[in-house]
Amino acid sequence: MVEREGKFGRFHACTRYPDCRGTRPIEEATPADGTSQKPVPCPHCFSPLVRRKGKKGWFWGCSNFPGCRQTVDDLDGQPAINLRKST
Repeated sequence: MVEREGKFGRFHACTRYPDCRGTRPIEEATPADGTSQKPVPCPHCFSPLVRRKGKKGWFWGCSNFPGCRQTVDDLDGQPAINLRKST
């Protein structure tokens, strides 16, 4: 992919653009959804937790949803659960 300039700003596009319509936005900062962090296991099924935004604010939910409906409160961008330190 190559960096290009468009009417809405800079973006990454396929080298065959515009024949190939594959494009990606350029992200300037770390994502707010927690995808740049080390995965935190779900306390119920041990699948990774995913940060999501609901009508009452940010929370962490199991990535195995709807099979596992476990949710954890958000505490400054981190799940509010006590994790054991690995040695």
